[in-house]
Amino acid sequence: MNDPTKNFDAGALSRLWPLTRSSRCTIYPWQDRFHYRSPGVLRSASSADRREEPIAACHEIAHCPEMGKGDLTIKCATESDVPRLLTLYEHLVPEDARPDDASAIEAFVQFHKYPGSAIFLGEVSGALVVSCALVVVPNLTRRTRPYGLIENVVTHRDHRQRGYGLQVLDAATNAAWSFDCYKVMLLTGSKDKGTLNFYARAGFEQSKTGFEKRRIPVRS
Repeated sequence: MNDPTKNFDAGALSRLWPLTRSSRCTIYPWQDRFHYRSPGVLRSASSADRREEPIAACHEIAHCPEMGKGDLTIKCATESDVPRLLTLYEHLVPEDARPDDASAIEAFVQFHKYPGSAIFLGEVSGALVVSCALVVVPNLTRRTRPYGLIENVVTHRDHRQRGYGLQVLDAATNAAWSFDCYKVMLLTGSKDKGTLNFYARAGFEQSKTGFEKRRIPVRS
């Protein structure tokens, strides 16, 4: 089966910058793992911190010492993660019929044909507890800088209210900045004040009005 990480442009990746450096670890975009000690937040590196270094592809693991019990580990999904990702999505849209694994993996491969796109997974002690998807969309305006679209933000119902959602959104947003996106967007159909405040705490603003045409009903 094809490895979707091979669709990444290694030359483009090698021109990107590390996201941040700290005493705990060096974090590079598009490496397989981003490590946090909860409640950690990824920050864009200042120009003084930036160094031109090769950046690993999504399947290569970043080293970060002192990972303790309860820490959130964030990585990019690979094909082998698809079945458990589908299980996590049951906490997002419980009424959705689960696709078979083969169909889901084919969609996963197609998803990665957009360079820079990734599905971020957050694990606690090896258990998948949070995820979001980042699509990097090519663009002919804004001096051809792409933009990012975040979708399928979900936290396992037993692991909510712990800051994991904020951390995975930070990882996706910083990855989009590293791919030179000029903006990152997301939509929510929720009118719940807590949900809206969650996205505001993650740094998103209600700056535009969204419209949709749908072929399936809005989830309740």
